[in-house]
Amino acid sequence: MAQLKQKDIQDLLRLFDYELNTMSRMSKIEKMKIRKKVVNAITTASSLNIKKPDLFMSTLEGKLYSVFDIFVDSWGFREKLERKIKAILHKSIDQPVDDQ
Repeated sequence: MAQLKQKDIQDLLRLFDYELNTMSRMSKIEKMKIRKKVVNAITTASSLNIKKPDLFMSTLEGKLYSVFDIFVDSWGFREKLERKIKAILHKSIDQPVDDQ
């Protein structure tokens, strides 16, 4: 698998950003720090050669354990994230890689 496309990374970031926006008890500075952690974790995980959605998800959970603890999962955030990762990885595996 090649690295994730920028659009795919942005889709994952939007999912985290939406969850952050629903949290009213956090200051803007705390949210900015969390966004930076999320961007770094997704960028690092996307640069690895991970082909399995479960492994990609566990990599993110390992790097963002403190962020996942903050999110209340009553809205099904982890399930949404898992579905999004599965769709992205299956799409990227199915597409041929151009070496031009």
